[in-house]
Amino acid sequence: PVTAEIKESLTIQTDESMPSFRVPPPVLRPDSKVTITLRRTLCFGTCPEYTVTIGTDGIVFEGQRYVVAPGKHSEAIDPNEVRKLAQKYVASVFYSMNNQYAEAMMDIPTYTVSIEIDGTKKQVQDYGGRAVGMPVMITDLEEDADVFARTDRWVEGSDGLVSALRGEGYDFQTYDAQIMLKRAAENSQTATVREFLEAGVPLQPLPAPPKQPGR
Repeated sequence: PVTAEIKESLTIQTDESMPSFRVPPPVLRPDSKVTITLRRTLCFGTCPEYTVTIGTDGIVFEGQRYVVAPGKHSEAIDPNEVRKLAQKYVASVFYSMNNQYAEAMMDIPTYTVSIEIDGTKKQVQDYGGRAVGMPVMITDLEEDADVFARTDRWVEGSDGLVSALRGEGYDFQTYDAQIMLKRAAENSQTATVREFLEAGVPLQPLPAPPKQPGR
């Protein structure tokens, strides 16, 4: 006979707490200037820390820690596609949501999602919000921003990272490029590692650049 012990954890979440009153969203016009921002912060582990801004003037990703491609990266985008994404906010009750949904915990990341349409801005902070009644719609909008911007390229090193770097005119003959290759390999992104090598990332280790004062 063999004795087996299985441990399972459960998360008890409250029902969604929908707004009791509706705030009318701004009018989304064919020429509206739109900015959608998603920020994910650190936790007590290795949660990736980054900010992605999706605007009618382009996408900007700023990776801080625990991402494959740290630093600032940008990409052009069709502004009409951004307005289509913004329509999800306008069609929902996002503008009526609480400004913050926070659980009484200390070891989880904070997610902040916001949209600004022609100067009218709404921001929602999610700190384990689902546990305190935050509507699922907020989580969906956070994930929509990631999917639209394809942040997994810069965060995980998935397909498309090297081509995006090429579009920026990135120098692959650098120490930082070697670090990106290493992180992509650690995430089992085989195709990306191969593309890095084809782009000319040297296999011979390069010296780390000197640290700048104050960092």
